[in-house]
Amino acid sequence: MQRLRIRFSRGQELKFISHLDLMRLWQRAFNRAGISPVYYPLQPENGFQPMVKELEPLISSRTRALVINSPSNPTGAVFTENCLGELLHLARRNDIYIISDEVYEDIVFDVRHHSLGSRDADGHVINIFGVSKAYAMTGWRIGYSIAPAHLAPHMHKMLEPFVSNAAAVSQKAAEAALDGPRDCIDEMVHAYRRRRDFVVVFLLAEGFELVVPQGTFYLLVDISSTQMDSDNFSRQLVLETAVAVAPGKTFGANANRFVRISYCAEMDTLRQGLTRFCQFFHSRCHAY
Repeated sequence: MQRLRIRFSRGQELKFISHLDLMRLWQRAFNRAGISPVYYPLQPENGFQPMVKELEPLISSRTRALVINSPSNPTGAVFTENCLGELLHLARRNDIYIISDEVYEDIVFDVRHHSLGSRDADGHVINIFGVSKAYAMTGWRIGYSIAPAHLAPHMHKMLEPFVSNAAAVSQKAAEAALDGPRDCIDEMVHAYRRRRDFVVVFLLAEGFELVVPQGTFYLLVDISSTQMDSDNFSRQLVLETAVAVAPGKTFGANANRFVRISYCAEMDTLRQGLTRFCQFFHSRCHAY
């Protein structure tokens, strides 16, 4: 958030490209900084890929940056190389930044993740990375950014008074992870791919229509045919079956017809959880 304070003045806008209003969690910080977030919702019929022709009319003279997340939590979408190129051209045409959250960069299946910063030759991209996902180091609280040379010194100045610094032991652990072998990542991604495939086949056989995730370890499931609010669906599901999902409404009102499934668990646990989930889902559909 402090990096946003460097480039934003009161009344300016930040565009979020997200199917879910995940960034509403930042709303208090935006309010304090006088920044107005504007959300562009991604749609399942487009594979949760942004449509630049729909996005461009939302950009005004007050817009200073786009925020994107690919591979995406919670959709599992990985933006295509062509899509990223169009977004970068859009940023150049309008002289705005793109803040690209790529914390799931290593967890992709069947496609390649293209880092937007690698295509940026004129200082329009701020990349955000971390060790939490690929190295399973969430508790170490380490992230890092690659930014244009003219912005990086200012980001450093803002970091000290607002955040100070990460614990030294966490920094050394992250250094060891980044400099170490990648065997553990390859093994983990292979396991996630198998679990993704299992979950997708299972749910398709139960009659669900899905956007197959290409990355991360999340999947969105449309539960609108139950005519239940996603909060209520998730609450009743865990109370009656001991299966936990994330209600879409948690991320924003426009995602109320979805719940998010995580396939981090072992295969036997997934099988049992999906069986209970589908039984609960079908029982609620039959109730209407």
